[in-house]
Amino acid sequence: MSLLIQWFLLSILINSFDSPESPEFQAFLEWDREFDLADSYLLSIAFLYLIRTKGRLNPFNHFNFMVALYLAHEVEEEEPRPRVELIREAFCRHDINQVSLKLFLWKKDNLWKSLQYRVIIQRKEAELVMRRVLPKNYIWRRRRSHDRILVINDRMVQERRVRRIQEIKKREKRLLAVQNREMIMKAARMFAVESSGVKRDMVQAIKC
Repeated sequence: MSLLIQWFLLSILINSFDSPESPEFQAFLEWDREFDLADSYLLSIAFLYLIRTKGRLNPFNHFNFMVALYLAHEVEEEEPRPRVELIREAFCRHDINQVSLKLFLWKKDNLWKSLQYRVIIQRKEAELVMRRVLPKNYIWRRRRSHDRILVINDRMVQERRVRRIQEIKKREKRLLAVQNREMIMKAARMFAVESSGVKRDMVQAIKC
Protein backbone atom coordinates (compact mmCIF):
# COMPACT_ATOMS: atom_id res chain seq x y z
CA MET A 1 0.00 0.00 0.00
CA SER A 2 1.46 3.37 -1.02
CA LEU A 3 1.86 6.17 1.52
CA LEU A 4 -0.69 8.38 -0.27
CA ILE A 5 -3.36 5.68 -0.19
CA GLN A 6 -2.52 4.90 3.44
CA TRP A 7 -2.83 8.58 4.43
CA PHE A 8 -6.11 8.89 2.50
CA LEU A 9 -7.57 5.86 4.29
CA LEU A 10 -6.31 7.16 7.63
CA SER A 11 -8.04 10.52 7.10
CA ILE A 12 -11.33 8.73 6.37
CA LEU A 13 -10.92 6.47 9.41
CA ILE A 14 -10.05 9.32 11.79
CA ASN A 15 -12.98 11.42 10.55
CA SER A 16 -15.32 8.46 11.05
CA PHE A 17 -14.24 8.15 14.70
CA ASP A 18 -14.21 11.90 15.27
CA SER A 19 -17.87 12.35 14.36
CA PRO A 20 -21.27 12.47 16.13
CA GLU A 21 -21.74 8.82 15.11
CA SER A 22 -18.85 7.83 17.45
CA PRO A 23 -19.63 9.48 20.80
CA GLU A 24 -17.74 6.75 22.70
CA PHE A 25 -14.44 7.77 21.10
CA GLN A 26 -14.84 11.45 21.99
CA ALA A 27 -16.02 10.62 25.52
CA PHE A 28 -12.98 8.38 25.99
CA LEU A 29 -10.56 11.13 24.94
CA GLU A 30 -12.28 13.63 27.25
CA TRP A 31 -12.04 11.16 30.14
CA ASP A 32 -8.31 10.54 29.48
CA ARG A 33 -7.33 14.08 30.50
CA GLU A 34 -3.65 13.32 31.19
CA PHE A 35 -3.22 11.45 27.89
CA ASP A 36 -1.99 8.39 29.80
CA LEU A 37 -4.00 5.99 27.64
CA ALA A 38 -4.16 7.84 24.34
CA ASP A 39 -1.54 10.43 23.49
CA SER A 40 -0.94 11.45 19.88
CA TYR A 41 1.81 8.88 19.37
CA LEU A 42 -0.25 5.91 20.59
CA LEU A 43 -3.30 7.11 18.64
CA SER A 44 -1.33 7.27 15.40
CA ILE A 45 -0.01 3.74 15.97
CA ALA A 46 -3.48 2.36 16.72
CA PHE A 47 -4.93 3.93 13.57
CA LEU A 48 -2.04 2.55 11.51
CA TYR A 49 -2.73 -0.92 12.90
CA LEU A 50 -6.38 -0.72 11.84
CA ILE A 51 -5.50 0.41 8.31
CA ARG A 52 -2.83 -2.25 7.88
CA THR A 53 -5.24 -5.07 8.68
CA LYS A 54 -6.77 -4.28 5.24
CA GLY A 55 -10.29 -4.82 6.51
CA ARG A 56 -9.59 -8.07 8.36
CA LEU A 57 -10.55 -6.44 11.68
CA ASN A 58 -14.05 -5.33 10.76
CA PRO A 59 -15.96 -3.34 11.72
CA PHE A 60 -13.83 -0.29 12.54
CA ASN A 61 -15.72 0.40 15.77
CA HIS A 62 -14.87 1.59 19.27
CA PHE A 63 -14.25 -1.95 20.57
CA ASN A 64 -11.73 -2.80 17.85
CA PHE A 65 -10.05 0.57 18.24
CA MET A 66 -9.50 -0.22 21.93
CA VAL A 67 -7.99 -3.55 20.88
CA ALA A 68 -5.56 -1.73 18.56
CA LEU A 69 -4.73 0.83 21.24
CA TYR A 70 -4.11 -1.99 23.75
CA LEU A 71 -1.66 -3.63 21.34
CA ALA A 72 0.10 -0.27 20.88
CA HIS A 73 0.44 -0.03 24.67
CA GLU A 74 1.89 -3.54 24.86
CA VAL A 75 4.57 -2.63 22.35
CA GLU A 76 5.38 0.93 23.43
CA GLU A 77 4.50 1.48 27.08
CA GLU A 78 6.53 0.48 30.11
CA GLU A 79 3.69 0.48 32.65
CA PRO A 80 1.15 -2.36 32.15
CA ARG A 81 -1.54 -1.28 34.65
CA PRO A 82 -3.27 1.39 32.50
CA ARG A 83 -4.04 -1.26 29.88
CA VAL A 84 -6.80 -2.66 32.11
CA GLU A 85 -8.66 0.62 31.63
CA LEU A 86 -8.62 0.05 27.86
CA ILE A 87 -10.37 -3.30 28.34
CA ARG A 88 -13.00 -1.66 30.58
CA GLU A 89 -13.44 1.08 27.98
CA ALA A 90 -13.94 -1.51 25.23
CA PHE A 91 -16.86 -2.92 27.24
CA CYS A 92 -18.36 0.53 27.95
CA ARG A 93 -16.85 0.76 31.46
CA HIS A 94 -18.66 -2.38 32.66
CA ASP A 95 -16.98 -4.86 34.99
CA ILE A 96 -14.69 -7.33 33.25
CA ASN A 97 -15.36 -11.05 33.69
CA GLN A 98 -13.34 -14.00 32.42
CA VAL A 99 -15.41 -14.34 29.26
CA SER A 100 -15.03 -10.69 28.22
CA LEU A 101 -11.32 -10.72 29.08
CA LYS A 102 -10.72 -13.83 26.95
CA LEU A 103 -12.70 -12.28 24.08
CA PHE A 104 -10.68 -9.07 24.22
CA LEU A 105 -7.31 -10.86 24.35
CA TRP A 106 -8.39 -13.20 21.55
CA LYS A 107 -9.24 -10.16 19.40
CA LYS A 108 -5.86 -8.63 20.26
CA ASP A 109 -4.01 -11.78 19.20
CA ASN A 110 -6.13 -11.87 16.04
CA LEU A 111 -5.11 -8.29 15.26
CA TRP A 112 -1.46 -9.19 15.78
CA LYS A 113 -1.84 -12.11 13.39
CA SER A 114 -3.61 -9.89 10.82
CA LEU A 115 -0.61 -7.57 10.96
CA GLN A 116 1.62 -10.60 10.27
CA TYR A 117 3.17 -9.92 13.70
CA ARG A 118 4.79 -6.69 12.43
CA VAL A 119 3.71 -4.33 15.20
CA ILE A 120 6.74 -2.08 15.67
CA ILE A 121 6.09 1.42 14.28
CA GLN A 122 9.03 3.80 14.08
CA ARG A 123 8.49 7.14 15.82
CA LYS A 124 9.41 8.97 12.59
CA GLU A 125 6.62 7.14 10.78
CA ALA A 126 4.07 8.04 13.46
CA GLU A 127 5.16 11.69 13.41
CA LEU A 128 4.88 11.75 9.62
CA VAL A 129 1.26 10.59 9.94
CA MET A 130 0.57 13.46 12.38
CA ARG A 131 2.04 15.99 9.93
CA ARG A 132 0.38 14.64 6.78
CA VAL A 133 -3.01 13.29 7.90
CA LEU A 134 -5.43 15.98 9.12
CA PRO A 135 -2.54 17.94 10.72
CA LYS A 136 -4.89 20.42 12.44
CA ASN A 137 -6.97 17.73 14.11
CA TYR A 138 -7.07 18.07 17.90
CA ILE A 139 -6.03 14.44 18.50
CA TRP A 140 -2.48 15.29 17.39
CA ARG A 141 -2.25 17.92 20.14
CA ARG A 142 -2.58 15.25 22.83
CA ARG A 143 1.07 15.36 23.93
CA ARG A 144 2.20 14.35 27.37
CA SER A 145 3.83 16.81 29.77
CA HIS A 146 7.56 17.52 29.65
CA ASP A 147 8.10 15.60 32.92
CA ARG A 148 6.51 12.48 31.44
CA ILE A 149 8.64 12.77 28.30
CA LEU A 150 11.76 12.93 30.50
CA VAL A 151 10.66 9.73 32.20
CA ILE A 152 10.07 8.08 28.82
CA ASN A 153 13.52 9.17 27.66
CA ASP A 154 15.18 7.80 30.79
CA ARG A 155 18.09 5.52 29.86
CA MET A 156 16.93 2.52 31.90
CA VAL A 157 13.41 2.80 30.47
CA GLN A 158 14.83 2.96 26.96
CA GLU A 159 17.01 -0.09 27.59
CA ARG A 160 14.00 -2.06 28.83
CA ARG A 161 12.03 -0.95 25.78
CA VAL A 162 14.81 -2.11 23.46
CA ARG A 163 14.84 -5.51 25.17
CA ARG A 164 11.05 -5.73 24.91
CA ILE A 165 11.12 -4.90 21.19
CA GLN A 166 13.87 -7.47 20.63
CA GLU A 167 11.69 -10.07 22.34
CA ILE A 168 8.71 -9.05 20.17
CA LYS A 169 10.86 -9.46 17.05
CA LYS A 170 11.99 -12.92 18.19
CA ARG A 171 8.39 -13.93 18.87
CA GLU A 172 7.40 -12.50 15.47
CA LYS A 173 9.99 -14.73 13.74
CA ARG A 174 8.85 -17.79 15.71
CA LEU A 175 5.18 -17.19 14.87
CA LEU A 176 5.94 -16.58 11.20
CA ALA A 177 7.95 -19.81 11.12
CA VAL A 178 5.01 -21.70 12.66
CA GLN A 179 2.63 -20.06 10.19
CA ASN A 180 4.86 -21.07 7.26
CA ARG A 181 5.07 -24.65 8.54
CA GLU A 182 1.27 -24.78 8.84
CA MET A 183 0.91 -23.51 5.25
CA ILE A 184 3.39 -26.14 4.01
CA MET A 185 1.57 -28.92 5.91
CA LYS A 186 -1.78 -27.74 4.52
CA ALA A 187 -0.40 -27.72 0.97
CA ALA A 188 1.07 -31.20 1.51
CA ARG A 189 -2.28 -32.54 2.73
CA MET A 190 -4.08 -31.01 -0.27
CA PHE A 191 -1.49 -32.53 -2.61
CA ALA A 192 -1.91 -35.93 -0.94
CA VAL A 193 -5.70 -35.76 -1.37
CA GLU A 194 -5.35 -34.75 -5.03
CA SER A 195 -2.77 -37.49 -5.64
CA SER A 196 -5.02 -40.15 -4.13
CA GLY A 197 -7.84 -38.96 -6.37
CA VAL A 198 -5.64 -39.22 -9.46
CA LYS A 199 -4.51 -42.72 -8.47
CA ARG A 200 -8.13 -43.79 -7.94
CA ASP A 201 -9.09 -42.48 -11.38
CA MET A 202 -6.14 -44.31 -12.96
CA VAL A 203 -7.13 -47.59 -11.30
CA GLN A 204 -10.72 -47.20 -12.53
CA ALA A 205 -9.50 -46.43 -16.04
CA ILE A 206 -7.29 -49.55 -16.09
CA LYS A 207 -10.19 -51.72 -14.92
CA CYS A 208 -12.32 -50.40 -17.73
